[in-house]
Amino acid sequence: VVEGYMDVIALHQHGITTAVATLGTATTSVHLQTLSRATDTIVFCFDGDKAGRAAAWKALQISLPAMTAGLMIKFLLLPDGEDPDTLIQRESVRAFSQRINIAQTLSTFLFDHIKATHHPWPKQLSGLQPKIFTSTLLN
Repeated sequence: VVEGYMDVIALHQHGITTAVATLGTATTSVHLQTLSRATDTIVFCFDGDKAGRAAAWKALQISLPAMTAGLMIKFLLLPDGEDPDTLIQRESVRAFSQRINIAQTLSTFLFDHIKATHHPWPKQLSGLQPKIFTSTLLN
């Protein structure tokens, strides 16, 4: 699943014929239901910019409740400034396909995102962190 129709056209021209585009709309549960009837693996491939990362996070949030046994959802975030259209033209189809093959699983993407956006405890509460942790473990 890519963002735009030019991405789909470029991928198709290079032999990757299973791409679809969200066309600027957010991924919905209906999209996921439709796609999951056609495949058991969905790879979201978004541009390497802020909007692409936001679209990937939104797709993850929609995907969580739609997960079913046997459905694999992965995320391929491209390098900053790249999109599928430009990247497949710059790289070989084999290299782009390898990117697809090693795309992050939903769980890896989820935990990496949480780690990247985790905010440390405020200084005012720093003394409480061990107490809360210990208290939670002991109870």
